[in-house]
Amino acid sequence: MVYVFEKLKDGSAPETGNVTENTQTVTFVYKPKEGGKVEAKFVKAGTNQEISAAETVKPAGVQVGTEYTATSKPEIVENGFEICL
Repeated sequence: MVYVFEKLKDGSAPETGNVTENTQTVTFVYKPKEGGKVEAKFVKAGTNQEISAAETVKPAGVQVGTEYTATSKPEIVENGFEICL
């Protein structure tokens, strides 16, 4: 898992200061690092024209480092014409 710094915990001693007679604790709060979504797009060869709606493979907010698998479609029918990939 990957974590990123979020803030100092409420009631924490500051990050910088002077040593006192009492114990001071600086408490850093971290949260899981979230990634962007992964989507699969299906385009016509030699173009950027999408021939089928994009599909979300993993939604945004999933932990960075999470595995994913995108799968191609063996064929797509566009406007009544079959497109083999």
